[in-house]
Amino acid sequence: MKRADRAFAILLIPGLLGLASCSDDAAETRAGAVPDPALVLPQTDYEGMEPPLAERLRLRTAAVEADPGSAEAWGQLGISYDVHGLFAEGIACYEQAQALDPDEFRWPYFLGISKMLGDREASLAHFERAGEIRSDHAPLFFYLGNGHLQLERLERARGDFERALEADPDQIAAHIGLGKVALAMAETDAALSHLEQAESLGPRTDEIHALLAEAHRRAGNTAEAERHAALNQGGLELESVQDPLREELLWRERVTLRWRRDRAEYYLAQGHAADAWREMEEAVGENPGSLEANLGLAHVLVRSGRIVDAEEAYRNALDIDPENSQALLGLANALSSGHHLNEAVVVLRQALQLNPDFHMSRNTLGTVLVQLGDVENGLELLRDSCDAMPDNADALMNWALAAKSVNHNPQAIEAFSRAVAADPKHARAHFELALMLAIDGRTDEALAGFREVTRIQPDHQPAWTNLHFGLKIQKRYSEAIDVSHAGLSALPDNKAILQQLLLLLTLCPDPALRNAAEARVLADRLLAQLTGDDPVAVHACAAAHAAAGEYERAIELIDRAIMEVERVNNDPRLPPSVRTKLSQEWQQERVQFSSGRAD
Repeated sequence: MKRADRAFAILLIPGLLGLASCSDDAAETRAGAVPDPALVLPQTDYEGMEPPLAERLRLRTAAVEADPGSAEAWGQLGISYDVHGLFAEGIACYEQAQALDPDEFRWPYFLGISKMLGDREASLAHFERAGEIRSDHAPLFFYLGNGHLQLERLERARGDFERALEADPDQIAAHIGLGKVALAMAETDAALSHLEQAESLGPRTDEIHALLAEAHRRAGNTAEAERHAALNQGGLELESVQDPLREELLWRERVTLRWRRDRAEYYLAQGHAADAWREMEEAVGENPGSLEANLGLAHVLVRSGRIVDAEEAYRNALDIDPENSQALLGLANALSSGHHLNEAVVVLRQALQLNPDFHMSRNTLGTVLVQLGDVENGLELLRDSCDAMPDNADALMNWALAAKSVNHNPQAIEAFSRAVAADPKHARAHFELALMLAIDGRTDEALAGFREVTRIQPDHQPAWTNLHFGLKIQKRYSEAIDVSHAGLSALPDNKAILQQLLLLLTLCPDPALRNAAEARVLADRLLAQLTGDDPVAVHACAAAHAAAGEYERAIELIDRAIMEVERVNNDPRLPPSVRTKLSQEWQQERVQFSSGRAD
């Protein structure tokens, strides 16, 4: 396949010079538009190209040949080249589309994007033309601002970034752009303002931390500068512009296996497993002899819990390449997930015999041996494989979880600590380490770990509830209340956090921190979330209403709690002895509520 930076052959289209007058479609070709007399088609070598892409390019090339005066046909062909990284070919097609329809926004806009890396001035000229056609597309003005910033035209860049934010106030990259301009102009306060606003919108990269560290350093805020420097994990990735037009185009038009796999991963992350299967099954159908397609399908099936189907997909991959280490490892993982542990051991030993240096096979074999009860040899293999892959957080997590499963707590703490060091944003590694530290009596370290999880993954409910519980145990009641308020900001309807907070506001040992009015409001929010029997939660709501002096409502709720606790029989937290005890205690509380007492 020819790449974007390579010259491409050209094919002259016969009869071209009269095409402008031949088109009857006014939407395709502006009246009076004259095509470039040198109008040419890229001639692409399809050999070695993935079949779906080759087919797409052939079809769209044929569309141009059938109607060379169609701007849309040229543009669609350009899109097919562009989104697959064949930029030179794409640029040529976009230029013809723009010549045929100069008033269509997409063609100068896509030309500007395609030329950003190779010809900054030409790129800016195309963006300027696109801005004359359409003035409400925020990403366009970000690109203009970023281009002028790269050329140190600071005032012009500032104006373009501001226009981007007028069109879309939540365009993170534009806020960052204004922060960069302010830093370049030594306007530290303005830089902090723009960058903090960008941070509040949830950027996807660490670029914001590097910039905030510099801004705080200039402002003399040493502690904040050090905090942001620590949060910056050394990544060089810049914050990408949020461009729905471009993103939708890439999503729809990319047809190669790489992009099918990316789409499948996205569908899985969104909980749309069926769409992920369809994506990869189509990929296999298009090229059944592709090792990568079969491995991709197997991966999706494993992630979706279809273990038996995944085994078949891995075996299909091994039919294509019997010695493929990834396929052997995947099959072993599928077998172990299906509780076929001894078969998994056979496959893993085969993988290691073929490739002794494939350390993930050794790591997985260690995990399986621990599950089979061969703890000493299993943990030894896990440690050895992790020593060979010190930066592989997944391998370290396998070791840590295996050690935890057999109560080798010091070894588990070591492995979880190494996983955190390998991937500081690994929320589960931080959480599991915090749990182990709490068990080990290292409470302050555990609380710091839970707090870090809430920063990395704000929707991690167990981190919020464990952090609240630990602070309460240490009698740091005010901090526990603040933590639960923060947790509800991230998870407004979470039952566990609502219940913890309303109980502490109702029954806090420090009377000064009690807040019966807020607890009653939280109780009503909690009740609205209950869909089945939950006697403990209902009792907490009863206590909150009693503390607020609403005894009739408290009696109504405690009667409901008593009824539920006496009939619930499938909650492992409430064995019969506990249910009997709670029922008796709540009967006594009901008597207190009836007499107008909440103590």
